[in-house]
Amino acid sequence: MPSLLLFSLDDKTSESKRERSFELERIVFFSDAVFAIAITLLALELRVPDLPIETSDALLRAIVSEWPKFLAFTLSFWIIAQYWVAHHRYFRHIFHYDVGLIWLNLLLLFWIVLIPFTTSVLGEYGNFTSAIWLYALNLIALGLSNALLWRHATQKHRLGASDLDELTIRQMQLRALSVSVAAVIVILLTFVVDGFATFGFLLIFVFQRLITKRYPSHAK
Repeated sequence: MPSLLLFSLDDKTSESKRERSFELERIVFFSDAVFAIAITLLALELRVPDLPIETSDALLRAIVSEWPKFLAFTLSFWIIAQYWVAHHRYFRHIFHYDVGLIWLNLLLLFWIVLIPFTTSVLGEYGNFTSAIWLYALNLIALGLSNALLWRHATQKHRLGASDLDELTIRQMQLRALSVSVAAVIVILLTFVVDGFATFGFLLIFVFQRLITKRYPSHAK
């Protein structure tokens, strides 16, 4: 009789683990779809110049004149890709979930989906301070929501990450926040060098490189 009870408990435990694994997979699959849609919407904003072009030189000039849109697209594609990779890394180390994780994940995805719109505004009106601010505020919110998600999951190893050391957890947290910090600096730059403030977003590359060097990690 005790052995039957033990088998029954083992079966329930195994079933519970499978259910948790399935629910986490649903969160990841849904998130992957949202990231893919965001990148697709981003690409749809790249259009052939609608101008009366009669020569090859005129076409080249028209394409070159679109460089702000290409710059905004490239930056946003890279940012979305970085957050998708980070999201993938997070859920490799998250083994449980709760309502808080679900809502924080949805909050992160909201700001991801908003990027194609703010990118379009930045590409079209990048010489306006309000366009730069709108894009920067999007990135600030994105970075903060990502950091909150990771903190919620790793605080006291609540939902996992027990296989990670504190140095790695901190590195991933700081990388999440680096985009927000760069965006704040860009907003401040608009008060000083308004015309070149957009290039401040390139600080994201610098910050992430410095963080990786300062907090080396062997986590996958």
